[in-house]
Amino acid sequence: MVAQDPKMQDLIKDEKATYMAALSQHCEQKLDDLHIHTGTYGTLFVIRGHINDTIQSTMHGTDNSKDFWGDVYDSPMASFLQQYEQWACTQNQNLNERDSLETVHKQAQKLIVRGLVAMTGKRDITMNYNNYKTVIIETYAVKLVEWPQGVKFTSPSNIRTVGKIRKLRNALKDQTCYCQWAALTPAEVKVHSTELDACHSAAMQEAHQCWNSLQVQGSTYHRTGKQREQKAIKEGKKEY
Repeated sequence: MVAQDPKMQDLIKDEKATYMAALSQHCEQKLDDLHIHTGTYGTLFVIRGHINDTIQSTMHGTDNSKDFWGDVYDSPMASFLQQYEQWACTQNQNLNERDSLETVHKQAQKLIVRGLVAMTGKRDITMNYNNYKTVIIETYAVKLVEWPQGVKFTSPSNIRTVGKIRKLRNALKDQTCYCQWAALTPAEVKVHSTELDACHSAAMQEAHQCWNSLQVQGSTYHRTGKQREQKAIKEGKKEY
């Protein structure tokens, strides 16, 4: 909503700081109200997303939540706030960089592999785009469905258009309706393997026919060249 609100665009530094302070205060009040009425505990961290951002990082815990960090981890809550901020600033996710080509490449690749790991249960598995139909679908009985139209099925790093890689990334993130991993039934795997075998047989047959055609062409050229040579000798000429 904020990203689409014209009034929230092109804010100056002080305006951003004012809005963030108001948002933090609002969230803190909501957490405190929730604790009072329901007895729940809550902790809030608000940090910078990039080293060049000017937002002041802050934290808040309902009731005595801050004691949790020292009691369990033997470290103050502020220490975790600092570590969280350091981690966030290495993600290249500020407003100017979050949708850069390189960043979205990494996001899309991570989403694809993460889904593949979740479906297969193999943490060391890698995605194979060149032999996807055999190495992934046939071997593990899973496949990516609803790949975005207009986007070539290839490694995200090979997609060089920002608009297309964003389209893929967004489809992968919204797994309820769009691009996601799906498991195949044994019957579906069998159909897939049959189709692969048919494609391989057709390719082999085409290659064999092409090879035979080349052999015929070579033989014809050889005979024609031999005939020209014999004619030249007969006429006392040498053809170069």
